[in-house]
Formats: sequence, structure tokens, C-alpha cells
Amino acid sequence: TPLFADVASLGLDALSVSNKVVNDAVSGASNRFGIKVIGLCAILPKFTRFGQNITTEGVTTTTGHGGTVWLIGETVDRVVASKGIENNILGVIGAGGSIGLSSTALLQEKYPKATLLVHDINDVGLEKLKRALPGNARLQLAKDNREVLEKSSIIVSAVTSTLSVEGMDGLDMADKYIIDDTQPPAFDRFQAEALGSKVLWVVGKDQTSDGRLTRGSYIFGENIGLLDRTSVFGCEAEVFCVAQEVDPRPAAIQQPVAPQAVRNIGKLIGRNGITMGTPQSFGKPVTL
Repeated sequence: TPLFADVASLGLDALSVSNKVVNDAVSGASNRFGIKVIGLCAILPKFTRFGQNITTEGVTTTTGHGGTVWLIGETVDRVVASKGIENNILGVIGAGGSIGLSSTALLQEKYPKATLLVHDINDVGLEKLKRALPGNARLQLAKDNREVLEKSSIIVSAVTSTLSVEGMDGLDMADKYIIDDTQPPAFDRFQAEALGSKVLWVVGKDQTSDGRLTRGSYIFGENIGLLDRTSVFGCEAEVFCVAQEVDPRPAAIQQPVAPQAVRNIGKLIGRNGITMGTPQSFGKPVTL
């Protein structure tokens, strides 16, 4: 049964149905294929209380958010190393969500001289962010997404909706780098490039000794999917690495992802032979 983001707008009954659908899928994967570690990814952590509503006995779930945030940090590092802009303004759109909040905290640690300009339509999420980073003079709240896009050198997009720059008259996007963690993507590469900026997806590379994460064939579609069969999304990297543990439960993430959990997952990912991938989006490489 397909599960789409707009189910949340249908009320509590729809969320109950969603949880049943997910539980049935997890139970089927466990009973039929013997799978004991399952990654949720995308919208499923939100609908299942980060996996806590999944009740299949003997199965460990992990959100995938730790691997995603770790790869966001690696992607920012790659851009900064290439362009030398670590002291500039770093923007985060969707900063009040689990991935956005953790990405903001991670960037604060990595780039202590940078200003963090953030926005979220969810005021509750922004309050959580301010509590998580109390008294941080480098944290600034933007009035809207446009301000983040105009003022930031690098923008992390951690939203689940499409954001178009096409209708923003007079928007200055020259020499910007948008790091888009969403699938389907929030930003259109070709719209952004027409305005002088670049869109990068959050993608790693399978360098395991036996190529266990290299895809057989499917890369989510030519020109709209991944660059090649060795490309790996952060959520996939996380669930793979958690599954390699003798006891996967301590490594699994079943709550809003905290910076320490990101660091822990990052160590697992590195230990298992997964690295930052070729900069890419929409099935094509991106030149920094």
C-alpha cells in the first residue's frame, strides 16, 4: 500500500492507518525474508514516532536521519574545501525539523566563525532549535526562505516540499550552493543553474570491499536519479552500517537525531567503507 506525505493532513485516523501499513510491511519483511534491521527514511520516522510505533518483535528500526545529516556535513565540507567560504553565512531551510535542527547544530560545531541563517514555517520547531543552541549569537532567524537564499553562500535544504526559485523576481542566486537532502528533491537543478547557483544532492559512495551497497541496476531513473550504481543515500548507508553490528540496537536511531548520534553513525559509515560521493544531482555530476 503506498503511503504519501499528504496523509498527515487527513487526521488521526489516517495516521493510525499509516502506522498499520508500516507495521504490516515491517512484519512481512521480517517473516518472509528474515530481515531484522529496517531503515525508515523520508516521511516514515515522523509518522511512526521515529520507529517507536513499530511493534514487530525481533526487528530493529533506524530512522536514516543520522546518515543523512552526516553526509550533509561531508557535502558542506567538500564545497568549503573547494571554494574557501567557511567564514561566510551558512543557511538552513527547514531548520526546525529533525534533520534541519541537527544539521544546524553540526554546522555550528564544524564552522565556529560562520553565521547560521535559518528559517522554518514551523514556529514550534524554531523554538526547539533556539533551546538546543541557547545564547548563540551566530544563529539568526530569517523572515522567509528568500532571505536565506539571498544572504547565504551555502544553503542546506531539509524540507519535504518543493521550493521553486523561478517565481522569485530579482532573486540574486549567483555563486550559491544548495545542498538538498530531500527525495523527491525540493529544488530544481535547472532553475537554480539558470540563476547562477548549483544544486547538490546528499549522496555517498559504496567503497565496501565486496560492493555490498552497489546497486544491481535501478538508480531511480536516468537524468532524475543517482549518478551511478555505487551512489548511496545517507539513510541507506545508516541502515546498512547498523545491520553490520552484532547487536544493532545501540547504534540504531529511534528519536530526533542528535549531533552525538550523527558522529556515532559517521564513524560506523567510515568504518564500513562508505565515503562522500561524487558531487551530483538529477543523475549528473556537479562541478564545484
